[in-house]
Amino acid sequence: MTHPLSQLYYLDQALLRIERKIAQTPGSLDEIALEKKKLAEDEKQRREELEDLGKLIRKMEREGDDIRERIRRGKEKMKELMPVHAAEVLQHETAAFEAKLEALELEILENMEILESSEREVQLRQQSVAAKKIELEREGANLKKENDEYASDRDRMAEQRERFLSELDLELRRRYMNIFKGLGYTAIAAVTDGACQGCGARLTPQRAMDIQEGGELGSCQGCGRMLIGVEA
Repeated sequence: MTHPLSQLYYLDQALLRIERKIAQTPGSLDEIALEKKKLAEDEKQRREELEDLGKLIRKMEREGDDIRERIRRGKEKMKELMPVHAAEVLQHETAAFEAKLEALELEILENMEILESSEREVQLRQQSVAAKKIELEREGANLKKENDEYASDRDRMAEQRERFLSELDLELRRRYMNIFKGLGYTAIAAVTDGACQGCGARLTPQRAMDIQEGGELGSCQGCGRMLIGVEA
């Protein structure tokens, strides 16, 4: 046998679950926003790295142009009549510049290969990031939709609850509301396996039977909740 308050108990349990779901939604939306922000930051960092590498290559190319100009001027000078020693010094300098230019051109080539490879990786990553952003947008929209549905269910159940309370015996309603002020939607607890479902305090076997099978309304000595028997 169940107590008339069992309907209120089930409404309160349902409202409690809904309130918890609604409370979780902002946190979940914040996590989605944070993940979207991280994706944008990572994408920006990769673009900046590519820009920096491009700037380095352009700087090296300007340095190469400068070395080529030095080599050209050196070779022009070597065509002029000058002392043997001066010509040898100029020849050594030109050879050093040519070796430096060769090393620089090799480094430029390696960096250009890195840049091309990185650009391909970035393009692939951009496709992946775009897909992930769409997924996150969809997830966020679904969460908002679920939240709206939860809110609608909550309002509907809250109306049912108010109607039920208005029809409840005045003394019983006053007792319930006093407990509700402190414990909210857990003001009523079911008795299961001879114990208060709210705090776990055990009842005497006879008292548990009176509540669970006899449909009596009890009061927990441990937490003060109203105790009822519910169908298994």
